[in-house]
Amino acid sequence: MSLLSDFTGGSGGGIPKRQLFTADGTWTKPANILGDTVWVTMIGGGSSGISYSSANGGNGAPYITRIPVDISAETSVSVTVGQGGAGTTTAQANSGSPSSFGSLLSVPGGVAPNTNNSSVNTLGGAPGAVADSIRRYLPSTTGPFGSVGRESLNGEGYHGGAGLTLDDSGKVAGSVSAGFGGIGYGSGGAGTISGTPGVGADGAVLVEWLEKA
Repeated sequence: MSLLSDFTGGSGGGIPKRQLFTADGTWTKPANILGDTVWVTMIGGGSSGISYSSANGGNGAPYITRIPVDISAETSVSVTVGQGGAGTTTAQANSGSPSSFGSLLSVPGGVAPNTNNSSVNTLGGAPGAVADSIRRYLPSTTGPFGSVGRESLNGEGYHGGAGLTLDDSGKVAGSVSAGFGGIGYGSGGAGTISGTPGVGADGAVLVEWLEKA
């Protein structure tokens, strides 16, 4: 967890502040907060890739960006960060777990692909008109989700779906020799035809608010 502050000024004289949670924690309401609203961005944990002859990369998790949340009745809020799905060698990928901002807001984890690829679009938005070889870098362009993982095509590998980049940590899901893990928090792990596939990346929760100048 890191505390990031921007002292460049804000609307109405408020000073914008933000706290990024990359592990479970508690957001404590500042005494000098301006108003009763915070803005929350979050993504669940990404799914693992799958180990199977028709393997797929894992799916990036659903995410939301800058959703206003009324915290007038709160003094503190428990934050849960979704965990990435673990890779197994049993032809069974694992979904990521949800992220949440108390009981006020939550998103699920990325859905694991299965051996016949029928579940890869369950929660993943279509990745848009981008080249397969760079798909892992880009979130979905058609819905509020990280992009779907993909099956190997022309030897390009079983790449994981993308997540959200919220800082300069360079977060990447697990990669294997056959493919790359997705880029960003909540991204999907790479798949493989044998051995252990890549793990999904853990999610993140970003809370933003204004404080009195």
